[in-house]
Amino acid sequence: MLDDPHFIARDSIVQVPDQTFGQLKMQNVVPKMSLTPGSIRWTGPELGQHTDDVYGDLLGIDADARADLAERGII
Repeated sequence: MLDDPHFIARDSIVQVPDQTFGQLKMQNVVPKMSLTPGSIRWTGPELGQHTDDVYGDLLGIDADARADLAERGII
């Protein structure tokens, strides 16, 4: 698929920079729209990147309790 001439001509596979893997090949945005073309700018958050936001801001768990959960391997 990565070498298929049709996919190459349609720009269906793009390379996106990733902090862990360098350049990562991914499927491009589908469907393609001429007036509002989409693009992939990043591969997604790192594992655990939003843990403090979710447990702290959304669930209201304080920093000490989060540290305890992390120490016990729960989060």
